[in-house]
Amino acid sequence: MRIEKDDGAFAGRAMVLGAALLWSTAGAAIKYVSVEGDEIRAGLQVAGCRSLIAALTLLPLAGRGALILNRTAGLTAIAYAFTVSSFALANRLTTAANAIFIQDSCLLFLLILGPWMLKEKNRSADYIAIAALLTGLAVLVFMDGAQEDKPMKTLGNAVALLSALAFALTIAGLRANRNGNPAAPVIWGNFLATAMCLPAFYPFALATPRNAAAVIYLGIFQLGLSYFLFSRGIRRLNAVEATIISFVEPVLNPVWTYLLCREVPGPWAILGCAIIAVTVLAHSLVSAIGKRLEVA
Repeated sequence: MRIEKDDGAFAGRAMVLGAALLWSTAGAAIKYVSVEGDEIRAGLQVAGCRSLIAALTLLPLAGRGALILNRTAGLTAIAYAFTVSSFALANRLTTAANAIFIQDSCLLFLLILGPWMLKEKNRSADYIAIAALLTGLAVLVFMDGAQEDKPMKTLGNAVALLSALAFALTIAGLRANRNGNPAAPVIWGNFLATAMCLPAFYPFALATPRNAAAVIYLGIFQLGLSYFLFSRGIRRLNAVEATIISFVEPVLNPVWTYLLCREVPGPWAILGCAIIAVTVLAHSLVSAIGKRLEVA
């Protein structure tokens, strides 16, 4: 029995790690798409195509009930659609490091929305985390966005902030819908994201072998397969262990982007990212310790 339990945990860690590794390639793959001209149009086209391919990838893997929506799942699908589309757009407008770390600040919105949406009470450590996350966000959104190395960086940081809010609503919705099929809001959310991005599809700018390869990879592996792995791996692990393993994503995201696209975050971005990373990781550890003490 002991061996089976350890094998299950090992498989869970491997699945979550695989998902995090695939997630971490988002910034590099999105920026690898080569489009001249309107970055907003390019970002929306990448987002729409990625989501369509991801939805089609998940359909045969999701099992029964994958297309059944209740009210909570439907609202979650809407939040998810805004999450993935705004994140892809943010990666085109600002640096990959800014986009991923600002989205990771979704913890801030979860702490604010938790008492209202999920009836979860905040503790003293939660309010400390809120203050720290606000500091990290202020550095990223305002200080780094003021630099002149990327004209649309401030707009990109704002879009990434929208993605963080939408991601928090998605997580809250998935929690509230935990008795339903978790694939349903994700599949429908991807279809909705595609529909939302359709107005930006003309003129279509992704019809080159390079762009097609990047978008197909994003849809099948970075978004589709990663979700399939994570949804199964998280069942075998506790929340804090999954959170720690998932930190591979924000750490490696700017690394892949540098290696593939030679994009280097500025000093303010590094400071803001560090504040957010330490806050999220520390809060996860404190929460896990607090829950263990309550049980004891």
